[in-house]
Amino acid sequence: MNVSCTTDIRTATNCNESFVSLTAHWIYPEFEFIHVVLNSSNFPGAHTGEAIAVKLTSLIDQWNLGTKLHVTLRDNAANMIKELNDAGLLNVSCMIHSLQLAIEDSIKS
Repeated sequence: MNVSCTTDIRTATNCNESFVSLTAHWIYPEFEFIHVVLNSSNFPGAHTGEAIAVKLTSLIDQWNLGTKLHVTLRDNAANMIKELNDAGLLNVSCMIHSLQLAIEDSIKS
């Protein structure tokens, strides 16, 4: 069974702490869609591609997803693109995130 993942880093505005998440998604043969949050933890320090790659590679290894990982969905942030490319993980940008950015820009203009 193959697994696809989504990941993101968010900063809580009330405490200025960052958190990284990793969610796995798969479909059972009976077409039952499953998604499970594998990690949501504090992510201190700079959000560099290298730091993110170390964290996500560690999580992927921790959950034994290496040979099962189909693709990772991410936002369009340069550090996330670099991280996933540097880690050698197949990744694509989130179409909904791209659409949200386009709508936001058009409203502002």
